[in-house]
Amino acid sequence: QDTPPFILKPLAANKLEYTGEKLTFIISPKPIEGIEIGSSAKRLSQDLFLQWQKDWQVSVEQFSMKGGVGKGYTKEEKTAGSDPKLIFTQDDPMPQNLFRIGKGATEPVLFSIVIPTESK
Repeated sequence: QDTPPFILKPLAANKLEYTGEKLTFIISPKPIEGIEIGSSAKRLSQDLFLQWQKDWQVSVEQFSMKGGVGKGYTKEEKTAGSDPKLIFTQDDPMPQNLFRIGKGATEPVLFSIVIPTESK
């Protein structure tokens, strides 16, 4: 079994119903000035993050597989994710989620997606 990249903490009983994780991504064709990449997490200031949202936020379309909430990724997705030379073909199972970003990558882009969870 794979180890998840993050662990969800249980919500307190008085919290709103949990529906998913919101993840924000930044994709840049070149290093971002002032950001040092390392092996440990670094905290961003809220002001810097808000400025990046203002400057770089783009629209994203998310297409989700019907009935796919809560299902793990396929062997083909795992294999393609570990080797950039491999690509999906029409014969492979469809990924659970597909994302279309509304801009080219000549400048940094920032977008957020919500990964829904199964309601119990």
